[in-house]
Amino acid sequence: MLGLHDEIGDPFKTQPELWKAHEADFAEALFQAIFPEVEVHNTYKQNWETFIDEQKSTITELEFPFNLEAQFMSVFLKELPDNTRVHLGNSMTVRYGSWVGKTGCVILSNRGVSGIDGCLSTAVGDALANPDEPIWAVLGDVSAVYDSHALWTTLPQNLKIVVYNNSGGRIFDFISGPREFPSMNIIFKLREPSILKTSLNYFAIKHEAYPIQVAIDTIHDIVNLPNQSRLIELRVSE
Repeated sequence: MLGLHDEIGDPFKTQPELWKAHEADFAEALFQAIFPEVEVHNTYKQNWETFIDEQKSTITELEFPFNLEAQFMSVFLKELPDNTRVHLGNSMTVRYGSWVGKTGCVILSNRGVSGIDGCLSTAVGDALANPDEPIWAVLGDVSAVYDSHALWTTLPQNLKIVVYNNSGGRIFDFISGPREFPSMNIIFKLREPSILKTSLNYFAIKHEAYPIQVAIDTIHDIVNLPNQSRLIELRVSE
């Protein structure tokens, strides 16, 4: 077992040995031990930062609705105070978050861990654990409906949820492969926008809806809405 913790689980009674080290430090030391002749250049972080900076100019080149959705994410993250905790859902929202460049916000996401499972539930739990901090969640309508049972509780007042309502599953219009087979839309995409409204009515969360361009133009007012759990729906129409 490898890590900085003092306790290790041993459910199968194998008595594992604990090596106390950070995983990244161990991996680098192991690489240098195996390949001592290879010169290591620690440019990984710099390469990623350069890549992110280069993506800023591509937002305006995106097709509808991706251009407006990315634009909202850009003004939204810039308007939030530094260190605000923001949970980004799966697929397009986490892409938008990376494309808009650097931010002072604390970005959290299930991306690459659990897919759309628990995106909203994680944000609710974070808000419960940090009642004195504003917690935001930004996700698509498919993720919101899929994990809507997260709203089946007494919601913390410091939680605000933003949902792109674009007849969801639009990631499949963006990536190559699925978009080449329109007949698959019935499987991949959420074709009924009313499904989101039905879920909201069931859970009785405070709900406000904006056409996405209006939300972009009034982002200061949206970010500074009173401290109350609410869901902000961004309506994206063709």
